[in-house]
Amino acid sequence: DRLSADCEVFKRKLIDEGIQGKLTVQCTEDGTAEELISSIVTERERLISEGIIKKRKESEEIVDDEIPYDIPDNWMWVRLENLTANIDIPMADGPFGSNLKKEHYTTNREVRIIQLSNVGASGWRDENVKYTTFEHLKTIERSAVNAGEIVIAKMMPAGRAIIVPDVDKQYVLSSDCVKFVPHPELLTSYLYYAINSDMFRKQVLGSITGVGRERTSLSKLKNFLIPVPPYAEQVRIVEKLESLLNLI
Repeated sequence: DRLSADCEVFKRKLIDEGIQGKLTVQCTEDGTAEELISSIVTERERLISEGIIKKRKESEEIVDDEIPYDIPDNWMWVRLENLTANIDIPMADGPFGSNLKKEHYTTNREVRIIQLSNVGASGWRDENVKYTTFEHLKTIERSAVNAGEIVIAKMMPAGRAIIVPDVDKQYVLSSDCVKFVPHPELLTSYLYYAINSDMFRKQVLGSITGVGRERTSLSKLKNFLIPVPPYAEQVRIVEKLESLLNLI
């Protein structure tokens, strides 16, 4: 209804203030986001050189025209794919429909299928419950998701994100969703809020294709920008946002 829609818009605007650093005090002793990202890149390069993970395709350099707004000096704009865990498949979309059909469903509580309807405006929506088997998951392993990871909708409302709850043994994506496994040196809840901001939504809306069933894509999501503060500031922003959002 109108009230809930207005609340969602207001929440996104509040989140936008938070991820611009406007709700918290900046502390020079936090260090810099550049140091944080450099640590992630150094670890990634070591794992690649040791043959533990595969080399990734380099991201395009960020140009001034892409940057949505100014951020504090010790923050940094980073493409979403460069904020992922240093594993082989940190971002993936769901399998083609033919690889996850009704014949693959089970009435047993095995692998919960995350569908578009589960990606709610205020987080996980526990409805439209469907499961596939542990055996079938082996054939679509790249689309497996774990509790605590982020899932982003590819279709409208494209760009909306949730953190996967710890209520089922295992999860797998449906075709309309993308998983995003954050690097452990970053705060998952900060990234969750950043993805659900107006800033991120505008990038998504500027990229959608299709008539009637508008959607974004995995490759486009990987390239969208996120403002990254030092870790201590991520914690302060999340604490401030949660205290304010609980009042709405």
